[in-house]
Amino acid sequence: MRLWQTISLVENGLGGGNEILGGVWAVLIAFALWQGPQMPRALGGLCVVIGVCGFLTVIPQIGDLPGAVFGLGYIVLFVWIGALLLKRA
Repeated sequence: MRLWQTISLVENGLGGGNEILGGVWAVLIAFALWQGPQMPRALGGLCVVIGVCGFLTVIPQIGDLPGAVFGLGYIVLFVWIGALLLKRA
């Protein structure tokens, strides 16, 4: 029982179902992408959507949709950036 409580405390301390830190990172990535012409501007737009959804996970009344968009959006973001990097290599 103590081990389960410890694991739960660590999990909640690192994320706890809200993705505020991940949302901040996504918005910062968007600003970095918009600074130069190398990456598509739509990629920065996707980052902003991911960031906003990360912020919205704090509001429990709106359900799990922002969390799902946040998680799946990051997967799309990583695949898109990876494809762009492979194409340029």
